Amino acid sequence: MIVINYFSKNETELENLKMIDELKKAFGMTLKVGSRYLTLQNIEADTTDGVLQFKFDLNFFDGVETTKEEGYEAAGELKINLKE
Repeated sequence: MIVINYFSKNETELENLKMIDELKKAFGMTLKVGSRYLTLQNIEADTTDGVLQFKFDLNFFDGVETTKEEGYEAAGELKINLKE
């Protein structure tokens, strides 16, 4: 979980709301780290005693190992057609 604390100059709700919009714009739904893009999840914004807390979770896998099972061919081209 990432937590950003914002201390507004005048401790007003309007300043905090503007900052929430700016943080949402700055981060969007993904965060680029090196050559990877991590998806932000569970984005929340709370104000306690005039201090804004902007929170989100980052889930990622590092060092995922793969093995090739005998008797199976490696996957080739995969075509997916999603209809909404």
